[in-house]
Amino acid sequence: MKSSRADRRTIAAAALAWVPPAALAVVRLAWASPPAVIPSHWSGAGPANAFSPSGDVFAVSMIAAVVAAIIAGLIAAFAAGIDPIRRAVLLAALNLLGALIGLVWVVASLTAVQAATGGTTAIGAPFLLFLVALLWGVLAGAITGPFRRT
Repeated sequence: MKSSRADRRTIAAAALAWVPPAALAVVRLAWASPPAVIPSHWSGAGPANAFSPSGDVFAVSMIAAVVAAIIAGLIAAFAAGIDPIRRAVLLAALNLLGALIGLVWVVASLTAVQAATGGTTAIGAPFLLFLVALLWGVLAGAITGPFRRT
């Protein structure tokens, strides 16, 4: 059975969902000594008002990002029965979600480092990394989108 161009694009978008957990693992392995305790909740006023062990936040981020990637793979496996627009939206949303969740530990750790070097735990520059997740979701949607000629 010959695969269509749309099938290959769907597989590519599903494969993209594995990049956030892989990147998270690489960052964790490369970071010699991440903060032991990191912010885990921010108040409406800006500064963090709850903290959690870094390992716990890492585990939750990794597990959730892997689950998003598995679901993306299942969507690709059963893509034939899914409307092309719905498939593109689902894969874009899962890539966005996986990237957002995968970045939680990184952003919180960078915020803790910022606070340890004289800054605050307020929402700041590390949160700009979440824009990468938005772009990641858009990329997956653009790859899968039915608006492209097949």
